[in-house]
Amino acid sequence: MPPARFAAVSLATRLTKLVEEAERCAATPDPDAVHDLRVAIRRFSQALRIFRTLVDAKAVKQMRRALKRVMDAAAAVRDLDVGMERLIGEGLPPEHAVLDRMRSERRRGEMALCGWLLLLQSEEPESAWRPCLEARPAKGAGARARVKKSRTVDWNVAINTGANARHALPGLAQEFFALGRAAAAPGASPAELHAFRLAAKRFRYTLELFLPLYGPRLAGRVDQVRKIQSLLGDRQDCVVLGERLKKEDGPPAALHATLQKLNADGSAIEEKFRRHWHGTFDAAGEEAAWTRYLSRRQPAPRSALGGVPARLLSGTAPMRPQISAPLPMQPAASGPPENSKRTSPRRRALDLERLPIHK
Repeated sequence: MPPARFAAVSLATRLTKLVEEAERCAATPDPDAVHDLRVAIRRFSQALRIFRTLVDAKAVKQMRRALKRVMDAAAAVRDLDVGMERLIGEGLPPEHAVLDRMRSERRRGEMALCGWLLLLQSEEPESAWRPCLEARPAKGAGARARVKKSRTVDWNVAINTGANARHALPGLAQEFFALGRAAAAPGASPAELHAFRLAAKRFRYTLELFLPLYGPRLAGRVDQVRKIQSLLGDRQDCVVLGERLKKEDGPPAALHATLQKLNADGSAIEEKFRRHWHGTFDAAGEEAAWTRYLSRRQPAPRSALGGVPARLLSGTAPMRPQISAPLPMQPAASGPPENSKRTSPRRRALDLERLPIHK
């Protein structure tokens, strides 16, 4: 598939999902809806970064500006949801004054989020943005797109999307491993760990764009990146909550035990991340395996193998053996064949004696 067409299809799919999640969250802004909205925005935004030189650059800038307002409001609500859940899990009583203030802040944040969602829906992004996602005329053989805080991706519109992926993704994987080694090094600051967590999100959402080209094995590698992201997300939650508790008014002793638990949990999660990174994700030969896999040429479409339809080989339709039509059955004879006579053993012996003998 040509890069411009692949970009248009990928962006349109993610835009549709984003609009669905925005409508759902505006109707019922519960924690799950807010989380799913944020994921949909991140996926669409990362696709805009990757493909921005293949679509209308001015329109992309306007889309990102509109989404940033919604994303900031959703982030504030999501942080409160995660924070209240973790504080209760750490043993803070549900009726504690800190949680009461967080619930009040959550209600205000929910109203702000719904307001930005209504403004976004008034722009009718499904119909207004979709034409801007179609391919624009290429100015040359190559188009360059820079991934934010990442290496440069060169889109060559003269070759197909698979060749572009084999050229770009191995470098992104090498960069991710380099950033991970710096974050997993002893003495890495919370800010460095958080920056690597954001890099893991961008890398994961970029890989998801190319799942149609690589198939299920790439999905397994995406899950590996998701685990890194999840560990670092839990670590960041502890840091943010700890900073919040330090700013709370009131007797320090009342929150001292909870703050100690948060610090202990954060340190344990950080150590778990380092063990997982060194022992599993960045074990010997893993980076080379990633680059080999991402740079390999994909096999030919199975539909070309022996003329077998692709729907059969892909498992979308059951494989049935081709059975030729049976020959018409002859009616059974009701009696012995014509001119057939029963012969006695003596007669058969005499017939055998009359047979000529060839020397």
